Amino acid sequence: MTETGTVFIKDGKRYYMPKKQVQSEMAYKSGMQYKGKPIVWKLTDRFGVEIPKGDLYVPQFRENCQHCGSRLICNGCSACGKCE
Repeated sequence: MTETGTVFIKDGKRYYMPKKQVQSEMAYKSGMQYKGKPIVWKLTDRFGVEIPKGDLYVPQFRENCQHCGSRLICNGCSACGKCE
């Protein structure tokens, strides 16, 4: 998960951020993310037949997710209600 941590120092200034959501947003804004080359998987069922791309999981993101520092590694929204 990409977060800054509770205490984050940038350009000599110290920031205190106790909430995980704020830490994640600040990580996004500070450019701490790195997007490498995409990983291509060949997924098969238990019989060895390749699973069509249309049948694979597609992550769903809410508006709150647009500025999240963890978006690059996130599996999408679980509709837990924490961000509403």
